[in-house]
Amino acid sequence: MKKAVTRIVLSALALGVAPSLVRGDTAAESRRFSVQGKGYTVEVQAVPTGSDIILTGRQRMNLSRDFPGENLFPEVTAGANRFFVSWIHYRKADVRLCLYDARTRTVSITPGRGFTFVSAPTVVPRETGLPLLLFRANRTDNEDVYLYEPGRGELHRITRTPASEKTITVTRDGRDLTLETETLDRRFRYGVEIDPLIIRLLTEEPRERLPFKPAWTLDPVTINTIIAFGDSITVGEMRMVDLVGELHPELAYLTKVQEALEEDYGHTYTINLGDSGTNSYHGVARMDEAFSRSPGYHCLILYGTNDVGKNTFSADSSAENLEWICLNARDTYGLHPVISTIPPVKLWDPGVQYFKENTEALNSRIIALARRNQIPYIDTYAAFFAHPDGWEACLEDIKGNHPSPLGHQIMADLFVPKILAVTPQPTGLIGVVERGPLRVVLQWPENVEFDFDHFRIEFGYASTVLDHTTRSDSHHFSFLKVPGMEGLRPVIYFRIQTVDMEGYASGFSPIQRIEFAQ
Repeated sequence: MKKAVTRIVLSALALGVAPSLVRGDTAAESRRFSVQGKGYTVEVQAVPTGSDIILTGRQRMNLSRDFPGENLFPEVTAGANRFFVSWIHYRKADVRLCLYDARTRTVSITPGRGFTFVSAPTVVPRETGLPLLLFRANRTDNEDVYLYEPGRGELHRITRTPASEKTITVTRDGRDLTLETETLDRRFRYGVEIDPLIIRLLTEEPRERLPFKPAWTLDPVTINTIIAFGDSITVGEMRMVDLVGELHPELAYLTKVQEALEEDYGHTYTINLGDSGTNSYHGVARMDEAFSRSPGYHCLILYGTNDVGKNTFSADSSAENLEWICLNARDTYGLHPVISTIPPVKLWDPGVQYFKENTEALNSRIIALARRNQIPYIDTYAAFFAHPDGWEACLEDIKGNHPSPLGHQIMADLFVPKILAVTPQPTGLIGVVERGPLRVVLQWPENVEFDFDHFRIEFGYASTVLDHTTRSDSHHFSFLKVPGMEGLRPVIYFRIQTVDMEGYASGFSPIQRIEFAQ
């Protein structure tokens, strides 16, 4: 007789929406479920000291009454005649996992301290006793997979990889488990024997990436195209009392960037690659296809709000995802990335600091990865807090999870100087199109960048002394022999660089030598 095999999946790509603390009102996003015909509701309730997990059925129960602090992100696992509620407990920068067993009406909490992040768990039922809990957690500088046995109060670390696990797939065969995990570039498979607990690494292999080809070219449209890559903020979702509907890309930062550039410079094009509801790992998953099909030059990256708001990843893990996106945008697809810190949100009830502290932790890592890799960045978070009308004025009126039109304008004003600071393209191949005894005409590829200004030409009569300077507003130039002047010398050495309207210059072309015809 074949053994029954149960497949359970915990994926960072499929976590539910966490209840939000918007001025203490969580009714719209509470958890409702039924067991044996009885209806229940689980919700987060803000209190002066933090927040509580409230279970309502035949009676109202505060499941977290013995755990003062911030109790957040409730998840329900319901069977035919039994259910469990798990949630995250946060107090004094320490995160732990709680489990309520409806049958015994008891709460277990993971032992030990030092976690900065704990994900929603996979609940693995057992025939008798409490279930096993599998979850991702951060105790060092990346996320590993842990197994918690509530009945014994024992916590076991399953993985010890140098990078964060992003997903877990659990296959159960009898009492034993097989775990499949993924980091950004590796796949792992573990065997887990229960009673006694034995963990074995079975396989490790690189993750395959589809062979997408960069779509970047030097044509006029591509080199003047700005891509925006992110979530619903990038899409342009905003809920304002004076706006009809919730989708307003015409007021979003990408449109405002385009308008600002076209007002003072030349024509630009935009590609909005925002995808509502996605997190930074979704960005990793769709990056190759999105960038390969979207030829562009500049790439504005804004991801991470859903990572924090839905407790999807730790700050370290999110930063791994964002660094992966930035480096691939630049090094694989020839884009010029600019990354933004994430803005604040109105989830922050005065007694609940988890969202604020995790937002600040992620933002500090975004700035660090940008500096480490010499990637331009903007600090949207700091700019919102510096606004004279207060940071809340920079967010939408309703809910407050997205920037307002004012917030988008602030972001655009930060992005524009970073775009303009990208050095222009160098001249490319320089050729002689006419050579005579009195004139030599040079030509090179035209520069079509929206902020192009002129070409700077340095020249002289020895390769080591380029002591004359001139300019050309077009992609050709004529050296002339003038009787009675230094130009009578038959050989000229020169080099050319591109200068834009902000004064940023490309590197010089190699020094070249030309002769007039005899």
